[in-house]
Amino acid sequence: MSSDNALIPPTTVRRLVRPGLRATECVIGAVFLYSGYLHLANPILFASTVRNYEIVPEILVGGVALGLPALLVFLAVGVLFGPRVALCLNCLALVCTIFVAAQAIAWWRGAEFGCGCFGFSEEPISLKSMGLPLLMFVGCVATGWTRDVEVPQETASR
Repeated sequence: MSSDNALIPPTTVRRLVRPGLRATECVIGAVFLYSGYLHLANPILFASTVRNYEIVPEILVGGVALGLPALLVFLAVGVLFGPRVALCLNCLALVCTIFVAAQAIAWWRGAEFGCGCFGFSEEPISLKSMGLPLLMFVGCVATGWTRDVEVPQETASR
């Protein structure tokens, strides 16, 4: 269907959809900024959570416990204020994939500890706890991959 036959012109669709996508980006950025901040504020607790997953070698637990939250804060600030929002969203989508995979492995092993998404959690890892990173993944992909899509402008020669 060409834009000549479209009921709603593509420029109108872009004008209507773009604010919703930006609002989604801001929510994603705020969630990761908050989570990263909580982990940076208590790195010993986060190191304990990283250790519980039994995925990272013991020698790397401290580096992961400091580096991962710093990366989350960096990417979240990039989503909220940076010039490369789509790149930051795609990186966060990759991080979400890793989070879901780590939780799935721990759940499969019968883990009895919290996911650690926002600091301390008493609820053990479950399908429910995997829902948040999965939802964040969908949001990152939906907004990151559509962010730079150009809608053809209508020509002035009509």
